[in-house]
Amino acid sequence: MKKIKIFILFLIIFVISIVFIKGWKKNQPFDDFLFLKLKSNVYPTKTNINLIESANQNTLINEKIAPGTNGEFSIILNAKTNVEYELVFESINKKPRNLKFNVINGNKTIEVNYLEELSKYLSGKILKNQQSEIKIKWYWNFGEEGGENNTDFQDTTDAQKIKQYQFKVYAVAKQN
Repeated sequence: MKKIKIFILFLIIFVISIVFIKGWKKNQPFDDFLFLKLKSNVYPTKTNINLIESANQNTLINEKIAPGTNGEFSIILNAKTNVEYELVFESINKKPRNLKFNVINGNKTIEVNYLEELSKYLSGKILKNQQSEIKIKWYWNFGEEGGENNTDFQDTTDAQKIKQYQFKVYAVAKQN
């Protein structure tokens, strides 16, 4: 009887292991689906992204973003199988109010105030063994909204509070 119980326990553990491994392999194509390109470096997006790394170095002020700074980064999507995807952004800290983002989607330039707003424009399909690169530009112009005095005050306040703006980007993908 003891041998039967041990055999059944072994069988249960074996079945659970097989299910776990098959489930892991099923999701495996997405492990290296999304990468972030900052300058000439390409990173997997499992880390926090700091906007300073993508900044035009000539516009940085004391190694931080401030009014007058700008830059760009690329999101690279690789597909090992046909997929439909949607990009989702998550801010880690508060963004300066006048920091803006834009992306070219087809032949239309889309400008937004928050990265999270880009999600509704960044979705599509990628065919097996294809790659797609999405370039996102950002800029913090000097004084933009609310009249000169309000804007200068807002820019000064934001510049004093922030050294870096960090965010995460995720790809939600499903196989076709």
